[in-house]
Amino acid sequence: MNIEFDEDAHKFFVDFPDWKTTMNFGDKFAFLVNSELNGLQMAALSRVAEGGGLFGNNITSAAIFFDASATAFVSAKEMPVPTPQALEAAFDFGFVQGIKQSDLHLDYWGLSKSDGVVSVHTSLSNREEVDTAETVKPFTKIAANRCKVTTTQSNRPGFHAFRLHAKHSDHPQFIVNRLQNAQGPHDLLSHKMFLRRADCQLDFSTIFCFRDKKSGKFDGISAAEWRIRWKHVATYQEKRATDGSLEYVPTVSGPDRSDLMPSAGNPAAVGARERNILAIAQAGGPFLTPDALNARMRSASGVTKTFAESNADFDPSFVKRV
Repeated sequence: MNIEFDEDAHKFFVDFPDWKTTMNFGDKFAFLVNSELNGLQMAALSRVAEGGGLFGNNITSAAIFFDASATAFVSAKEMPVPTPQALEAAFDFGFVQGIKQSDLHLDYWGLSKSDGVVSVHTSLSNREEVDTAETVKPFTKIAANRCKVTTTQSNRPGFHAFRLHAKHSDHPQFIVNRLQNAQGPHDLLSHKMFLRRADCQLDFSTIFCFRDKKSGKFDGISAAEWRIRWKHVATYQEKRATDGSLEYVPTVSGPDRSDLMPSAGNPAAVGARERNILAIAQAGGPFLTPDALNARMRSASGVTKTFAESNADFDPSFVKRV
């Protein structure tokens, strides 16, 4: 069965309400997210991090929303009785999303220049992958929720018309340690190092597309490209708790607005990058699933931790003392 589209009827809306990237701090973890977290979200994410599965949850607020629609035509000769079920028997419709991850770099500072710096560098893919889950790959949702298909009035003689409508949202995030312990060769005891800087970039392409079930071939309908950028710096206010201990309350700044999404392109455009991502989907990989990302973040071979005894970049405003 062949399918054609009304090129004047594509719609692809992107919404990103209250958009920002930031770091939120719990007792043990720092959350690189896209909105300020409330207490319940912080507690839930902390439980997730303790349990080991850091990714693939929707606890945080969605950062971006997509709403795509199109009008498809099928010849009456190929489909004598037009029904959504007949079209869905021949084609899968939905979103396939590509992602390219830069490495994640974290710096932890001590409270003075002589306390040094701990740097944690996590090697991520730095290549195009399909952002999906094991149960739905290569799409973003299960089949029942991917796309709504309805019949509509046809303006093309000899062809039946169908309206295709799909929605998607996303909430990229990382969970990292809030503190690191460091001990120099001349130190008797280890000391706490506080998260100072986080740097990572994620480039996405979200593609409204279809797959011919008979041939397995993917083709794009419309798409949008967007970017997540964490380039944040933390400073701390020293406070004395009621029991006499010292607490360090973080304040986060950055990045400047030029680093924030939305990023490239006309939302209706399907270009070379999108065609490459659909080719990856059709080939069956490389896929980035929550399990794969969890394994990547925990891989000893992919995480490099270094310690410098002195911090040449130390800024006295890093901690405001009591």
